[in-house]
Amino acid sequence: IATRLVAWHLSPRIFFHAAQIMWLVILGVPYTILLGLVLYAVLLSPAAPQTSSENAKLSLHVFLSEVLPGRILGLAAKIFGVDAAHQIDAGMKRILYGRSRFFVGMYMVVVLSAWGTMFVFGYPHIYTDRGGGHADLWPGHKPIGVLVFLACIGSFHAARSSSPGTVTPRSMARYDSYPYDGVLYEPGRLCQTVPGVVRLARSKYDRATRRHVPRFDHYCSFLDNTVGEENYRYFLLFLVVHVGMLWYGTYVMYRIFRAMYYDISEDKGARFLDRRTGTAIVPTASVVLRYLSQRHFVLTMLAVLLAIMGITVGLFLSFHLYIAARGMTTNEWLKWRHYRKWHKRATKDYEEAKAAGLPTEGGTEAGKQGCYVGQSDDAVVGCTGATPLPMAAAGPVVEKKNKEGDCNTGSVRDGKADEGKDARIGKDGTVAPKRHP
Repeated sequence: IATRLVAWHLSPRIFFHAAQIMWLVILGVPYTILLGLVLYAVLLSPAAPQTSSENAKLSLHVFLSEVLPGRILGLAAKIFGVDAAHQIDAGMKRILYGRSRFFVGMYMVVVLSAWGTMFVFGYPHIYTDRGGGHADLWPGHKPIGVLVFLACIGSFHAARSSSPGTVTPRSMARYDSYPYDGVLYEPGRLCQTVPGVVRLARSKYDRATRRHVPRFDHYCSFLDNTVGEENYRYFLLFLVVHVGMLWYGTYVMYRIFRAMYYDISEDKGARFLDRRTGTAIVPTASVVLRYLSQRHFVLTMLAVLLAIMGITVGLFLSFHLYIAARGMTTNEWLKWRHYRKWHKRATKDYEEAKAAGLPTEGGTEAGKQGCYVGQSDDAVVGCTGATPLPMAAAGPVVEKKNKEGDCNTGSVRDGKADEGKDARIGKDGTVAPKRHP
């Protein structure tokens, strides 16, 4: 991009290059943000908040999502004042973790600009009067592309407008169809936010949409909608259509560049002129590809971005197909992943305490209360994982430790341990929750 900017500056075709810069901004900025968020969700997002300060220092996610924003807000407080820093922090939380049309608008900008680029710059290269052979493109790609575009917008509308379901006192019998495992879900527990609603198995109160959702999966910012029992199929349809669209677009772009490549390489008398030396260059494969990437820079960038987004969104779809095949939701996958990490850490702490001759019976008050082993029900579960602090947290999160064994480490809100998630160390040396799956 830097070399192209230098070439644009030295070239007299200022208006043509200004148009390329415009399309670079329209395509590049939203796609860069979207790609960064997808990579963040796939590679960096944790299963749950870190409870160990040592692990937090080693986590790249914690640095990007907590340490770095905290330093930026601290700098903003020194420059603009504490009130301005609080307003910036509240605004960013509303955009990232609350209901916001920001990501919906960004999605529309990305999709419409990409398809506009394809219709304006790509479709003129789809024709069959090249004399046959490798250079011909099937003209049916044009109407198929329009149908794919309509399917893309239709799946987005279906996933965004469909309801995930709402658990109310009148609809509890309808959604009470899953067994309680005694670990993540216990019978008879009431929702602390919605009066008269029992915490059904696999349900969760969603703070973003302010309703209790059956078989809660996650809140999707790009749809501005919660994914639950009644609309999960539309969410999967949305992902399948978009993955197919991205790979189909990548294939069509490959065929377009392939046709343009053969148009030039099969012309035996074609020569390229080196502007610096004024000498003629024989069009080898590398020379032709360099020429096409510079002459059709917008299409080149679109093809690369389609391939990259096809891989990343394909990974996201593969993850959801995997957990769906295992009968799990994103919320449950995050909880069980954190539960296994906790169990491994607690077992290690027990072995160290036992080797050091420290009490291992949980005799302290903290030990009697037990350990936190799962993701808090107050956490906001979104596309990028569980948010450590909810948008309207009831109180501060503090660390609870057993002074003697240091094995009871967990999360306490307002001085109360999370209910239904106790774990104790038995006399036989095993670490297990009160109710084991």
